[in-house]
Amino acid sequence: MRLRRPCLDCQRLTPPGKSRCPEHERAVRRVWDRGSVLNRKRRMATGDGAAARLRQRINRQGGSECERCGDYHPAPLIRIDHRTPLASGGLDIDENVGPLCHRCHTAKTVGEQRAGYRAGS
Repeated sequence: MRLRRPCLDCQRLTPPGKSRCPEHERAVRRVWDRGSVLNRKRRMATGDGAAARLRQRINRQGGSECERCGDYHPAPLIRIDHRTPLASGGLDIDENVGPLCHRCHTAKTVGEQRAGYRAGS
């Protein structure tokens, strides 16, 4: 038989086999679920799948021009960029996606992170 022990957060006795009381277990679960990468991607991927369609089109063509530097790159070096990041409320629609080369995409992403453009910043 499992013993009841104090909640890690409030010291009330927990249900047998648990580390937290029901109230704090729910709070921790909400935070954990919110942080789940899969759940976060599901919440952010609102729109009509424009990024996937653009990726398929570039793969069929064999490459694309980078929207930023204008150079042509083969498909494996092209990154699909959300102009307004999904994490910042952007949608996965045609008007919000475009091809960037790896170098330009990295520079844009680093710049956004430094500017605090990500959700929660």
